[in-house]
Amino acid sequence: MNQLGLWLTVFFTGPALHLTYLVLRSLTIAGGAVSILRKSQWAKRRRVFQDVIPRAQWLAEAKSNVRLILLDCAVGTVLVLLSRNFSHHRPVGNANALTLVFLFSALWMEFWVYCVHRLLHTKALFFIHRQHHLAKVPTPLSALSFSSTEWLLIASGLLGLRFVFEGLAIPTFGIALYAFFNYVMNVVVHSGVEYFPAVWVRSRWLGWIVTPTYHALHHARGEGHYGLYSTFLDRWLGTAFADYKQVHERAITGQSQYAYDQITSVSPKEKYQFFSFSQNAA
Repeated sequence: MNQLGLWLTVFFTGPALHLTYLVLRSLTIAGGAVSILRKSQWAKRRRVFQDVIPRAQWLAEAKSNVRLILLDCAVGTVLVLLSRNFSHHRPVGNANALTLVFLFSALWMEFWVYCVHRLLHTKALFFIHRQHHLAKVPTPLSALSFSSTEWLLIASGLLGLRFVFEGLAIPTFGIALYAFFNYVMNVVVHSGVEYFPAVWVRSRWLGWIVTPTYHALHHARGEGHYGLYSTFLDRWLGTAFADYKQVHERAITGQSQYAYDQITSVSPKEKYQFFSFSQNAA
């Protein structure tokens, strides 16, 4: 009876708390970034590409955000109920454990996402990834504009890591911290506004961190940059952008161009189709 009561408590309180967290996170971080993009003159001057964002894109991405928030909540609830340790106290761990788990999560997800993302850009699997690329110019809401299948593929990398750590009795709170960091960075790189100065891009120590310009080039050209928030794998595997610094410089000096002019590797007909935003994306 106590076990049943525990399950019922988790089932009814867990989703409510998780959903509240996800909604507040989206409203404050993505909502704040959208507000900056639409209202700040400084942000408008530093847009990576000057194309007008269609109303249909805003609406479709908002719907996708709601759908994936609910999916995230549902998956989180199932994982808690299935976890063999959910009824026990889980220590947060000391600072060293938090840092190591956070860093390992970041490194693993860079590798995982690069592999999955590059596979999704193959002809056979692009239908899974197509929804994300209906936005030729990303917005903060593009951070959660994916098909449910793609979201599950990406999330499985972090969820699998969590189960491995739990099996080894390693505190997993560092993964939760990384998940929050991941969302913040995801919104930033999809913002379409270049927040980072020239010294950041040209720095030996900071230049490996992805900026909004770097990811905007991926959306505009439909290729390159398959990792998350570093350029290491792109540089190593030949998928980096040779003109990245020049495009970044144009963005921060108010000389940005149009995303439509960035793609040259396909025919005019394919180019038109690539940039045709559909409100009825799957």
